[in-house]
Amino acid sequence: MRNAVAFVIDRDKELAAINGQRTAAWFEKWGVQAALTLTIDEKTSINPTAIWTPPNPATALFTLAGGVSASADATRIDTLNFYHTVKDLYRLGPCPAGDNAAAPMKSLLIQGDLKLRQWLVSHVLAAGTGEITAPTGIDTPLKQDALSHEVRFLVATSGNINPAWTFVHVNVNPAGPLLSTSRDRTHDLLLTFGPVDPSSKRLASVAAGTFQASQIGVYMRSAPITRFGF
Repeated sequence: MRNAVAFVIDRDKELAAINGQRTAAWFEKWGVQAALTLTIDEKTSINPTAIWTPPNPATALFTLAGGVSASADATRIDTLNFYHTVKDLYRLGPCPAGDNAAAPMKSLLIQGDLKLRQWLVSHVLAAGTGEITAPTGIDTPLKQDALSHEVRFLVATSGNINPAWTFVHVNVNPAGPLLSTSRDRTHDLLLTFGPVDPSSKRLASVAAGTFQASQIGVYMRSAPITRFGF
């Protein structure tokens, strides 16, 4: 967010040096409410099987197969909510390029490009084209505006092992995995930019409502399904 906000405001100032006026100064009066939902689903199952054959399988009319199955499923959901004003994010400036590179444990989820800069540029700087007019004050219809952005990404890992044993009359685990495990990580980043209400120092009502509605949608997708029987 810091990188995206800094780029948009700096770009607006660069264009102002050419055009003689800024077109997105109103953006610095906005704030952003964000929610990061981390959903981790872990599954483990074990399924040993065995087949017994008689001493003379060529003339046998009967074989015996059996198996045991057990599984475990655990889901963890963590939600982090945070709020910043655009002015504070711009004051902090973009993140140093070496921060992620110097981290002891690198993560693709942290270093990945979430396209926030491109999204903000396409919306905030659109007024610079002259095709639309953006309000300039908090008491204008600007307070009814909101920009909402959601990024949802899934990282799935799985593995299994299938050892087999053959004895004189018994085959143990002849087919199918004996042990399997998987971890699905579904992460959701929700951002809502909107004007700041001077009285509450938070997002104005329309932007706050937009964020809450989007957050309910995120929760409904990530929450485990509960079944009721009668």
